[in-house]
Amino acid sequence: MKFRTKVQSILALVALSIPAASAQVAPSDSNVKIEGFFTASYPSANQELAELLPNVTVFPTSETPLMFALSIEQTTENSVPTTNGPAVTWSGVSQTMTIEIFSVMGDVLYSESRSSDVPGILQHIVGTSDALPPPLQGLTYSAREAFYSFIEVRDDLGFRRIETSIGMPSPFYFFDGGPHSQTETAILEQETPTQLFAATDGFPQFLLGETEQVIDLYIDRSIDPFSENPEAQEQDEYSASLYGYITSISALINDLDGDGIADEVDACEASILDETVLFDGWYDSGVTNYVDDSGCSVIDHYAACAAEEQEAPRRGIRSVRSGPSNCEKAVSYDLVADGVISYAEARMLREALYESSTSSGRR
Repeated sequence: MKFRTKVQSILALVALSIPAASAQVAPSDSNVKIEGFFTASYPSANQELAELLPNVTVFPTSETPLMFALSIEQTTENSVPTTNGPAVTWSGVSQTMTIEIFSVMGDVLYSESRSSDVPGILQHIVGTSDALPPPLQGLTYSAREAFYSFIEVRDDLGFRRIETSIGMPSPFYFFDGGPHSQTETAILEQETPTQLFAATDGFPQFLLGETEQVIDLYIDRSIDPFSENPEAQEQDEYSASLYGYITSISALINDLDGDGIADEVDACEASILDETVLFDGWYDSGVTNYVDDSGCSVIDHYAACAAEEQEAPRRGIRSVRSGPSNCEKAVSYDLVADGVISYAEARMLREALYESSTSSGRR
C-alpha cells in the first residue's frame, strides 16, 4: 500500500526542475491545455482503478495508453516567489486544474477538477525548481524544467486533492516502477531536455506547441462520514497515481474555430483553416494558409473579397467569373505589408489566383 502525505508532497517539490532565466521569445501562456497519454497507474489498495474508470478492466499499459487532457487555469499577477535552494514556491497564485481521461474511442472515462479559489481550501502549492533529486534507484538524469502543483480541499463532500508534476516527476514516479514506457525512457534520457517554459521572467510561461515531457498526476477523494450532504454518501472513495507523457501544450482559450486566436479578439470567427491556400476550394497555391494576429487566415481575406463583391450593387450583365477583383488583387500586397507572407509567397498567390479564375484552370 502506498500513502502520500502533505509532507511527502512538499518534499516531492524538490524533485522538480525548471530553468533559470530564459530570453527566448516564443508562443507562451500560463493558462494551458496539456495533452498526452497515461501509460501506467497505481491504484489504492482498497479499490481497483478499474472501478474508478468505468468500462476499463485494465488501466493503461505501455501497449494500450489512454489519452488525457489537463487544463490549467491560473491568475499569476500577484505571484510572489520564495526561493529555497533550487526550489521556488509561488504564493499569490490562484489556480484551477481539470483532468479528463479518454477511452481509445475518444469517450470521456473520467473527469475531475480542483480549484484553489473555493471555500475549504486546506493547502495550495505551486512550485518550480532547476535541480534534480539525489539519484533514485541508481537512475540519474539531466536537469530539466518542471512545474508542480498541489491543491487540497475540504468541503461538505469530504477531502479532495489533485497533485501534478510536469517535466520532472515526483519520486513516486520512480518508486512505482517508472519510466513506464519507451517514450518516457527516451524523454528522461535526453542529454538536452525539451524546453517546458518560454519565459521565466516572473511566473513561468509554458512554451506552446508539440513537446516531450513526462507527467505524474495524483488524485484522491475521501468521503466525510459526518457530512449531512446526501451527495457525499453516494460518492466513492479513491486514490490513484497516473503516469505518462505529454505530447502538446496549447493555450487555454475560447476558440471556436481552432485558429489559436481567442474568440473575443478574433475578427474571423469561422476561419478557413486548410493547410495551404486553396482558391475556389481546389486550386492549391502552395502557400501556407497563415493566420494573422486578427484571427483571419490568408484565404479568409480572399473570401471576404468575394463576399464584398456579392453584396455590391451590379450594373449590366457580368460573367460568373471574369478574373480576380480589385479587392482580391490587393490581398497579397496587403499581407506582405503586414508581414504575414513573403514577396515570393505573394507572387505564388497572384499566379494561383489568376490561374484559378480562368476557364482553362478549372477542372
